[in-house]
Amino acid sequence: MKFFGTISLLLGAALAASGYDFVRYENEASRVLSETEAECRRTPDPVIMQFSGAVTAAQVGNLLKMHLARGFALPGDWFTNEDGSIVVLLREPGCGAIIREFCVYRLSDGMYHHTGTYRVLSRAHNWKPEATRFETEGGGAMVLRFVSSRGITYDCRFHLDVPVEVFRLAPPHAPITPAEESGACPVNR
Repeated sequence: MKFFGTISLLLGAALAASGYDFVRYENEASRVLSETEAECRRTPDPVIMQFSGAVTAAQVGNLLKMHLARGFALPGDWFTNEDGSIVVLLREPGCGAIIREFCVYRLSDGMYHHTGTYRVLSRAHNWKPEATRFETEGGGAMVLRFVSSRGITYDCRFHLDVPVEVFRLAPPHAPITPAEESGACPVNR
């Protein structure tokens, strides 16, 4: 029985390390990010990237390296819109409620500029990355779909002309606490 427990732990660890099944489009940004992801998987200690301002489209992989150096992310925690003009990098900091932080970069005049950082704090809601969509009206928007344990669908719309937005998704009987929202981990004594 001990053998099967060990196999289960190893299999669980392998699945946990795989990240999400993002929709991946064929575009230049995805090509560069895929190459950078493979490089980061071969070299697990990424070079610490100092970042200020924008990066050229050809250097979009540097955004991923910088993102990984901040922590709470895996090399495959990224996706783009269909034409690659928007790059989204995912982090999951915190304890308790699941905190997903989406760092969004937009291509403008051949440079990727940080558009905003958007957080979803959720409990008992599953994110459906395959249902992510981008809207182009006005300043644009990224729409993330979540499904509650009862099957109720919630769309979190982040307006890309607003630099910071937070959505909280939790059942009324178990709201997200201020400590969870800050990402603080309780210390067991």
